[in-house]
Amino acid sequence: MKSPFKYLTLDSVAQAELTFSTISVVLATSIVLLTLYYFRKRPTICPVTDLGARVVLITGCDSGFGSGLVAACTDQGFEVVAACYTTDGAKKYDKIENVYAVVADLTDDEGISDVVAFTKQRIGVRGLFGLVNNAGVALPGNVDWAKPPTYEATMKLNFFAPVKLVYALLPSLKRAKGRVVNVTSVDGFINLPTNAAYCSSKHALESYSDVLRCEMLPWGVDVVVIQPATMRTPLAMAFADSWHRSFETAESDRRANYGDGWAEKVKQAMKSGISDIAQSPELTVSALLSALTLRSPPTRITTGTASWLVFKPLSKLSDRTRDSILYAMSFGAAKEPLALEHGTPPEGVVSHITIKVSSLSQSIAFYQKFGFSLVGDPTSSQAMLKGGAHKKWQPLLLLSSTGSPLKRPESWSAGMQRLCIYVADFDVQVGRLKAAGLEPYAPLAGKSEQIAAYKDPDGFVVYLIVFHLPLGPIVDITRLWYGAQYPMMFHLSINVASDFETAKSSYAKLGFSKVVYEVGRDKHQKNLLPAFGLSESETHIDGVRMCQLPNDVFSITLLKWTEPETKREGGELLNSLAITVKNVKEAVRSAREAGFEVEEERLTKVPLLGEAIVGAAFVEGVRIEYVKFLD
Repeated sequence: MKSPFKYLTLDSVAQAELTFSTISVVLATSIVLLTLYYFRKRPTICPVTDLGARVVLITGCDSGFGSGLVAACTDQGFEVVAACYTTDGAKKYDKIENVYAVVADLTDDEGISDVVAFTKQRIGVRGLFGLVNNAGVALPGNVDWAKPPTYEATMKLNFFAPVKLVYALLPSLKRAKGRVVNVTSVDGFINLPTNAAYCSSKHALESYSDVLRCEMLPWGVDVVVIQPATMRTPLAMAFADSWHRSFETAESDRRANYGDGWAEKVKQAMKSGISDIAQSPELTVSALLSALTLRSPPTRITTGTASWLVFKPLSKLSDRTRDSILYAMSFGAAKEPLALEHGTPPEGVVSHITIKVSSLSQSIAFYQKFGFSLVGDPTSSQAMLKGGAHKKWQPLLLLSSTGSPLKRPESWSAGMQRLCIYVADFDVQVGRLKAAGLEPYAPLAGKSEQIAAYKDPDGFVVYLIVFHLPLGPIVDITRLWYGAQYPMMFHLSINVASDFETAKSSYAKLGFSKVVYEVGRDKHQKNLLPAFGLSESETHIDGVRMCQLPNDVFSITLLKWTEPETKREGGELLNSLAITVKNVKEAVRSAREAGFEVEEERLTKVPLLGEAIVGAAFVEGVRIEYVKFLD
């Protein structure tokens, strides 16, 4: 039998022992070094003596850390120059001994000059012992809608003001062997969503502080960075409202991809989160005072439980892992899907439905009562609306005004004549519409389904539907799976005048080949007809087919009516639907070869969705657009 120790030699044993010894030494050395580093970061308190002869300039003294530090410094015997932004902020220092307030706007050169001149007058030949760059501003907003001036304004106060003050006062700081204390934030070592401008400014100040500290070694000027987590300061406690205002004042096409409901819930979650983790500003004031009073202060002091419990560990993760966690922390609590999960519709879906209207304002008001929201900036003749949130693309509604009265034919005439909206809470929505002044134009109808039908100001039919047993639970599970919110666009009815088999074949050639549901003559739920003002006994429908594009979840429903008979009555072009395609020219060519009348591609602009190449095919006069969006 072969020995299991065949390859174990004296040399290999010796090598293993050597390796083990090396590892032991490395581990022991690492433990010693880490221990020394740990205690190095926590120096023994050795206060500076004779503080009464020393002058400290503190910016941002109207409130918050600055106000607290002024009080702490005077208690320690410092002479304080308090730079305030407002006259009211400076008044409270009028009768406090050894505090000299100066009012200035640090975002402009004149304000910087005023503070520098005032400070030099106070210090005389003594030199400046401390410069605390505490003044700051947070202008929150997502990158998607925060405009460049937001960054410029933030950098002016949070970064350029400290740089200018240090440059002007550095000779005085050198003379006193003083120290510069820069207030950054945990945002100086981790980037938090909704606050890009602030994070950028604090990262810049951190970098500047590192270089300044190194270069000042020969002159004995200490540079200390204070990194507070969330504290109960006016700046922090107003953050959620400031963020929400930035959303409300953003351009409408920027807001469209998020939705007002989403923003409101994010704001509320943000308020609650900040309230939960915010700590007393005194923690940071104490750290600032230490930076001024310790003989050899640490180069960085981080304050707040959240800094070491949450933000420091997060900063050590990989980028993608950290991004996922921070996104969930910032927006996940809203529990509200984004208004549009896709900024631009993907290929192979119905991107939008165009409905001709006579009065844009009246029609917008009608659809808003149903829950549709206006997105983008309406023009004098067009407006885009969206339904409820959905994980998949849901068609948009493009209202296009003719500026003159419309003659819309009855709902069984050829063309697109009815839009179906699915609701889970049928009675609630019917009651809500009634309270908003909308009444069904015929009695409610149905058994295993229920329908309430309404007409827009020009006679286009929009109806609500809900399924009970047996289909209801299936539809509700599907709705929950996709996170669909009311109003959920269910399908669009298209009445066909030709032979039903020919019509089915025509729409299949246009891409609507996935059959969801199909019945023959009078096999539909006739008890639903009274909701449209039609007789159950006198109305006959030869066939119904609900079908979709292969990659879509929105359906069209083809109907062939015989009593009353579907005819082309001139209303076919009052509506149209658009299909997104990879190549408009190729789609138009295929439609032409299939025998359809076509419209060649052209460049146009669609509200909200931007520039697009559009072509079209016509089925019994009904316009089906092919669209390729360029934005």
